[in-house]
Amino acid sequence: MPPPDNVDAIPTPSSPMNTKTITSRTSFLQALYLFLVACITAPGCDTTAPQLIGAQSYQDTITASSADSMHVYDSTCTRLSGLFNTNVALAPREVAMTAVEQELLWSDIASRLPHDTFGLHGLVLDYGLSNDSMRYGISFVGLSPTRDPKTFTYNLPDSLYALEAGILRSMGALDWRNAHQYNPKDSTVYFSRVLVRNGPSASFQPVDYTSTPHAQAFAWEDELQALYDQNSTGHRDSTFYLVLRCMLRPDARGELKQSTCFNLRLRANGQPTGAYRDLMNNTPDRAAPLRMHGADFGSLCPDNCSQYTLVPR
Repeated sequence: MPPPDNVDAIPTPSSPMNTKTITSRTSFLQALYLFLVACITAPGCDTTAPQLIGAQSYQDTITASSADSMHVYDSTCTRLSGLFNTNVALAPREVAMTAVEQELLWSDIASRLPHDTFGLHGLVLDYGLSNDSMRYGISFVGLSPTRDPKTFTYNLPDSLYALEAGILRSMGALDWRNAHQYNPKDSTVYFSRVLVRNGPSASFQPVDYTSTPHAQAFAWEDELQALYDQNSTGHRDSTFYLVLRCMLRPDARGELKQSTCFNLRLRANGQPTGAYRDLMNNTPDRAAPLRMHGADFGSLCPDNCSQYTLVPR
């Protein structure tokens, strides 16, 4: 039975870490105490956002928490990308999507950060399709503060960077979305072809533009730049790449939705192909939560469009 997102070590009734069964008569404080006792010795367990997971069905077990932690393990990205590979297909013949893992030079994407008056920025990924291949449109946005110090709003720019074979190319945002994402008159774009099934026994169903995420926002300074900063030392003989992996994650209703995992990859200087090393493992590091881990899963649109809430530290 697969563990829930990024809490691989949280105890369940079938886990050897449990010493008691939490029953309906157990008070909340008693349940919380049992969780914390088990979690103290569990690697990677985040006591800042405890969850009590019971013996559940396949779909319930993979349900995500509302606020993802900042230290996504290799096992989590691997498991959720596996869900994507087995539960996403393309119409009309249910063929597999290609280019579900992509990379680009870290120095290239970092150099595109706007020089403006915003103190914080976001990076927005738009989902698209070209032939059978996944496509991304990447936008930088300025994050405007709200009354909630952790919540920001943003406006999408008129242009974006199309990511194609590791190269960023500037083009009009509307043109990119019409060509790759949503166009009722075009049978080749993302929302005309992508099919998702909600588990191995379900049937494939077409995605719907009004309810299926078509974009994902990440904090730049607080997440992606921090990801680089916490992993950048000691690698002078290597070049950094930013990796994007397609994943499926369940929403609050248990419906699988597309998401993205970011991590860093090392390649030997001057060797853009061939052997590489992904800076990912399953070891917790509370001093540097993004070291050897992936970034958080961002904020999906819909339902959370034009707004981003910082992930709890």
